[in-house]
Amino acid sequence: MMPGILQSFSVVTPSGHQVDVSIAHHSSEVSTLRGLECVRCHGINYHGRRIEGCNHTICEPCMERDDSLITGEHDCHGTIVTGKTLTSYGVEARTLLDNLMVFCPVNECNQQARLSVIDQHISSHAVGEIRVANDQAELPPGVLWYEHQGSVYYMADPDAP
Repeated sequence: MMPGILQSFSVVTPSGHQVDVSIAHHSSEVSTLRGLECVRCHGINYHGRRIEGCNHTICEPCMERDDSLITGEHDCHGTIVTGKTLTSYGVEARTLLDNLMVFCPVNECNQQARLSVIDQHISSHAVGEIRVANDQAELPPGVLWYEHQGSVYYMADPDAP
C-alpha cells in the first residue's frame, strides 16, 4: 500500500458496537492496531486480552465461543493459554483505542468521534429524533448537539427538566 492511503479497520466498542476507523497507512497506529487483532477472528475488540509469551491478542467473544482457547495450546511456539497467561491491554494500547477516531454505524450517520465516547453518541440515536440546524445560535434550550461537516445536529436532552 502507498503512503497516505487510508487503511480501514473495524473495532468493537466497550458496549459491543462494531464501528469503522480509517487511518493513514504510514501511521504508527497501523502496526499497533495489527497487534490488537484477535488470533481467531482477526477483529479488534476493546475488551481483548494479550496472550503472554507470544503477545498475540484474543477477543472475549472468541474466548466465550471456544473453551479450548482457555485450556488448550495456542499455536505460537506451543504457548499454553490459560487464565493466567491472559492479560489486559497495556496503557499504550488502551490509550490508542480510546483516542481512535471512529464513525457512527447507525443509519448512515457516519458522525466521527473518539472510540471512548462513540457509545454515548450511538445511544443518542435511540433517544429521539435528530434534527439539523445551520448554526449553534439556532438551537433551542435543553438539547444535546454536535457539529459535523458544517451542520449542527441536535435532539432533545432526555435528562433535561
